[in-house]
Amino acid sequence: MRSIFLSLLCLFLVETCQKPEKEQPLTAPQLSQETLRSCADKAPFIVVAKLVEIRPPLGFGSGQFLVVQWVHYKVEEVIKGQVEEKSISVGYYIVARRTNSGETIAQLSPQLFKTDTRFVLFLENDPKKGYIDRGDPSDRLPVSYLSLESCSLLPANEENIGMVKKAL
Repeated sequence: MRSIFLSLLCLFLVETCQKPEKEQPLTAPQLSQETLRSCADKAPFIVVAKLVEIRPPLGFGSGQFLVVQWVHYKVEEVIKGQVEEKSISVGYYIVARRTNSGETIAQLSPQLFKTDTRFVLFLENDPKKGYIDRGDPSDRLPVSYLSLESCSLLPANEENIGMVKKAL
């Protein structure tokens, strides 16, 4: 009886002490058809753009005030609206525990927001008020927008671009 108990204990310890499975890389969530249609309707501007630079965070998330972190993009294709500039800045609201937020400090997730990553962006005009940011003029290019929060991270692959165009 004692040997069976020791054997089971050893088996349990071997199982629990094994290396954990490799963590899957964080990926942008896919939007449902309903959400995609809603985003396409609400957004005055929809573009396909490549991430050029992520600007530094303010260091804390939204609370009493809305906090924005800026990202610079190069526009590759305009799907909806008139976006004349090829280089734009997009502001993202920083909210803790969201899929696009960093884990340790209040910032956009470095796993999702990587240089040269392409996204379909659902944008609205930047009112240039109603939020706080770092106040650094280099954070925001002359043409800036805010991301529609429920629609902000759609990977720009052929399937997604086609679904967005179909939803219009």
